[in-house]
Formats: sequence, C-alpha cells, structure tokens
Amino acid sequence: MEQAAPVIHQAEASGAIEAFGGHTSAQYRIGTAQALASVENFDELEEVQADLMRFFKLALARLGGPRVARVEVQTYDMAPTDSFEELRDTLARSLIAPAQRLAEVVGKPPSDAGWVMEFLGGDPRITMRFGPMKAEQIKKLLRDQRDDSYPEQCLFLDLDYVHAGEDLDADQAPARLSACVESNRRLLRRAADWLTGALNA
Repeated sequence: MEQAAPVIHQAEASGAIEAFGGHTSAQYRIGTAQALASVENFDELEEVQADLMRFFKLALARLGGPRVARVEVQTYDMAPTDSFEELRDTLARSLIAPAQRLAEVVGKPPSDAGWVMEFLGGDPRITMRFGPMKAEQIKKLLRDQRDDSYPEQCLFLDLDYVHAGEDLDADQAPARLSACVESNRRLLRRAADWLTGALNA
C-alpha cells in the first residue's frame, strides 16, 4: 500500500482541521462537534483499524472529551465481473421475480439497476446498497481517482452501520467504534455470501 505524508488544511471559519494522505485515499477531519475518518483502497484492515483508533482518541481529546451521541461505520466492497450487462440482468432476474414484466411495462429493458434496503428499527440502524457498477460510477462516489484503483465493472456493496442508541462517555467511544467496525465487516461478509448465493441460484 502506498504511503505519503498527509496534507493538512485548516478551515479558519469553523476551526476544523482536515488531513489527507497520498492520492486523497485517506481523510481525517476534526470539526467543532464531529470527528470523521475515511480510508479507501487499503490492504490490511487491522492496520487501518489501529490508525482509526489512534485518530479518534486524539480527536476526542482535542474536542475536550465530549459525550458521543453517534458512532457510524460505512464500508464499500467490490467484486469484479467480466460483464456489467450480464451481472445487471442476473441480479434483476434473481431479486425481482417479474423483472421481464416490468421491462414490458416500461417498454424497454433496464440499462442499470440498484437496490437500497433499510433496517432502521432499533439499534444499530443499517442501510445496505448494492448493484452493478462501472469504474466511472465508483469514482463519482470516492475520492481516489486513480484508474487502476477499481475494476472496470463490478458488483458494488455499500453497508452503513449506525449506533446511536445512547450517549457514550469519551473514553467509551473508541471501544464502541472498534466493535462497530467488527460488526460491520461480519455483516458485510454475510451480505456478500447472500448475494453470491442469489446470483448462483
């Protein structure tokens, strides 16, 4: 994985500090009431998770040790495919039983397809988005714009995991974040297995 010295910006109006790693694939931000870290295209989850823990402990200290109302972890994952069109059509057939009928209603076949599923009852609140994507579509979502960072076309899976059930003391928040990262990754693997099964059924 490539490493580079971070570029740090300070927004004078808000007092926020923002740092970017090489190719903007890593972003760390401390605002007036929020800490955000985002890492794209990494090799080792354990290394990234350790960096995140160090950053959030530093951020909470800079913010004065506030109570934390919301811990959120969002993960993207991609599985390359040889054909965007074949993946699109297989997903449509597998997940929308009357897909052909819907195409007849509209008068032409779909050019793209995507799904959003929300599981917002209770805590954590989970939002899952998935579908076929091309590299140019992915680059509209992510900061890293290098062409070799993404497959030409892939199955794209986005999992948003939000824990907001209770306020946490600042010293409790890193442990909750670590648990959310692990829960997010386990759920992402189960969702990927489910999608694989649906595509192969």
